[in-house]
Amino acid sequence: MAVHLAPVKPSVMIYCEDSPAETLQRRLREVEAGLEEEGIPFILKKAAEQDPVRLAHRAAGESALSVGVGIGGPWGVCIHYSRFQEDQPLFLLKDEAGPAQWRCFGYNAARLVKGTPFKEVDESPAEPAAGWPEQQRSASEEEQRRQLLNAVVKRLLQEPAFAEAVRRWKLD
Repeated sequence: MAVHLAPVKPSVMIYCEDSPAETLQRRLREVEAGLEEEGIPFILKKAAEQDPVRLAHRAAGESALSVGVGIGGPWGVCIHYSRFQEDQPLFLLKDEAGPAQWRCFGYNAARLVKGTPFKEVDESPAEPAAGWPEQQRSASEEEQRRQLLNAVVKRLLQEPAFAEAVRRWKLD
């Protein structure tokens, strides 16, 4: 007897530390809400790992859209793109952030998929992760965001697999 599996719709992958901690669950709910509000599907998986950078990199590698989010214990929330090195996440949000920043991470993971400008929140917006070129880190915040967005868009446009995944997702 042959088993036919339904195709999996391209989705942002979220890896979350497997913990019942209320703060972790609140972060997860807000990130999911941000993705939903932007109209991008997601798949949630629990993991024993606590480091959000490692979780996000692993999630991005498994995502058909090449975008992953990691949510882990004391470190916070991270957005990663599969073609980036593990130690160079796109965004990393520290634990002291609140619900507005967590939801904004959901928005921005979705916007990375859609190729639209990143959303900001008024209170302490997320900063690009360490490891970006020195000229980007030393620029003003606004210029830094523009440079980061331009670098991400250039990298994404150079990836035929990314363009094909987005095209297939739009057809579904």
